Amino acid sequence: MFLRTLNLDGYMHRFEAYEIFVRSLAHILLIKGVKVNTENVKALLKSLGIGLGRAALSLLVSDLKNHYKGFSKREIEDLQYRFPRLMYRDYRRVTASYYSSPLAVELIARLARDYISSRRGRVVIADPFMGSGTLLRGVVKRVGIDNIARIWGMEFDHVACVFGYASLLDAVGGDIDVRIICGDSFKILWRSRAQTPGNKDDWEADVIVTNPPFTRWESLEKNYREYLLRLIRALGYSKYIVRNQVNLQALSLFLIDSILRERGLLLSIIPASTFYTIYGRGVKAMLREKYRVLGLFKGWKPSFSLDSGFMELVIAAIKGEQGETAFVTLSDNCVESIGLSGSIVKGECASSYTDLGRGSGVLDMNWLLYFEESSLRPLLRVIEDLLEKDILLSMREAYGKDLIMRGVEIYGPDFFTIPNRFWRIVSRSGDVIVIEKIDSGEQLSIPRDYLVEALRRPGLYIDKILVEDPEHYMVSIPPKDPKKLPQDVRKYIEWGSRSRVATTARRTFGRKWYSHVNRQIASKNPFGKLFLPDKVDVRLKGRGVFAIASTRPISATKNFYILVLSDRIAPLLTLWFNSSVFLTLLIYGGRRIGETWTRLLIEDYLELPVPNPKICEDHYEEAEDLLRSIGREPLPPIPNQIGRKQRVSIDTLVLEALGVKGGEELRNHIYNTLSRFLEASSTNKRYHGA
Repeated sequence: MFLRTLNLDGYMHRFEAYEIFVRSLAHILLIKGVKVNTENVKALLKSLGIGLGRAALSLLVSDLKNHYKGFSKREIEDLQYRFPRLMYRDYRRVTASYYSSPLAVELIARLARDYISSRRGRVVIADPFMGSGTLLRGVVKRVGIDNIARIWGMEFDHVACVFGYASLLDAVGGDIDVRIICGDSFKILWRSRAQTPGNKDDWEADVIVTNPPFTRWESLEKNYREYLLRLIRALGYSKYIVRNQVNLQALSLFLIDSILRERGLLLSIIPASTFYTIYGRGVKAMLREKYRVLGLFKGWKPSFSLDSGFMELVIAAIKGEQGETAFVTLSDNCVESIGLSGSIVKGECASSYTDLGRGSGVLDMNWLLYFEESSLRPLLRVIEDLLEKDILLSMREAYGKDLIMRGVEIYGPDFFTIPNRFWRIVSRSGDVIVIEKIDSGEQLSIPRDYLVEALRRPGLYIDKILVEDPEHYMVSIPPKDPKKLPQDVRKYIEWGSRSRVATTARRTFGRKWYSHVNRQIASKNPFGKLFLPDKVDVRLKGRGVFAIASTRPISATKNFYILVLSDRIAPLLTLWFNSSVFLTLLIYGGRRIGETWTRLLIEDYLELPVPNPKICEDHYEEAEDLLRSIGREPLPPIPNQIGRKQRVSIDTLVLEALGVKGGEELRNHIYNTLSRFLEASSTNKRYHGA
């Protein structure tokens, strides 16, 4: 119970976490010169926002007396980076405990130092989501204590919070006012505002350095989501919430803005998706309206957080100023040159500059494209023009949000898809599909009424732009009593129960587990003729197509998005999603989930540009003819298509349908851009293109 009070259930080794907690308290007491006794320990815990019962407090004091030992500086710096790896993976995911990398600390500390040295007087530095204090400690060591008036921080995890406090006191030697609170930053700051209206000084800051949480919104409890929305609206940020689409990092930035003083500096690690999804649209609006974004920094690895895997950027922004933004691509031999000269980012890293206040069209939709603006300028100029003329629209504007749906989620593919690891198809005739058990030769005849034609997974169709026969089925059994089902269907269900291949479905859905696919099909009607992947390796290795069309409406698993379109429109859109124009936008501006993988959510697709169906009607028949022509043969990998007949045909038709003049010149520019990127990525060179 005591360990649970301290929130230690998230640690793989709770007693090791408890030891860190005790040693951190010991380190704090040593630096403060305070004796270990019940009253002093209770007062320290109270100042941190941690309450313990009498028995737990007595045990803690006893352990402190027996192990009155702090940390060496080397232990602190080693443990700060090792800290999150002491936690269970699920706990890290739920609490977004992906602490800042050494590169992030170095970059942010350099920028903070130059900003603070240019100001008069001492500053208040804060981190409302401080983790183990890595960023704050790094900045303090780089800036020096003479320029700092006060430091404050907050952290949800008690062990990380107390350790972070110990590490900060160690860095400043007890010579600066350091205030740390352990708990939910949103609740702490809102409670403080409510109790002392109009008095924000305690929690305002001149410099905020942070790595805010990016826990998935859906993973938060409903009551907490509602609380956060009420809080943010009460703080006056309703206008930055677009179509009620929010996420935690956006709300974190709104909270930060409410406590950052005018002319204050924000230095934050932030998911790259903030700058191209609907969730981040409000953040971009706030930054344009209230900040000068000094720079956005992209590393040579996708993440600035340890083990996160998602593409992240570092943002540097001054509140209450206007001016150009530097888009900086870091390399390992230029980081030491990075700094600020007044309000200008300086350094030897590859940079481009733009005024975000004047951004429009596709560039404003996706700020990541600014990193490559110089090399992409001819293409982006054309895209901007097409958007301005409404020849290109967002998918949402062109077709509405109900155009696209996710495929069917399957709990046990070796039961709910056929063929699978255990059963193969031996004949398909009339109204029956005959399947055979691979190890025994047993055969079952499954009526087609219980099977749905479907695309199984993208890897099976990497060279097919047009699928006439998916050769796979989903098993769709209605929620009837098995006794009322055909005999061979009943036998298949019995095999699924015995073999345990459907254990997850049985555990999740109970007695009628075999009907969960059927229920989805009945409620969603997931059928279409155009299919898009949910993720793709942007190196496009081995992949001959991006989007897949079918000759008739079929379904797909959740590895695909299904587009519900008229038969006339589907061929042209299929060619658009396979065109070099679209692939270039995807490669340079997609949502990174790793060094080379891009994931696309429904909201991402809805914001992407597509041809206006009213303007491109004259090319529908030509698009259908071309799709059937190139769909007869397997397509080579896209890197091998560049300059060859199939790719030239697709791109020529797409550019003609869009009314682009000088299409051949633009097409050659795109091919050169794609070739450079794909060649660099195939040889594992460090490339700046994505």
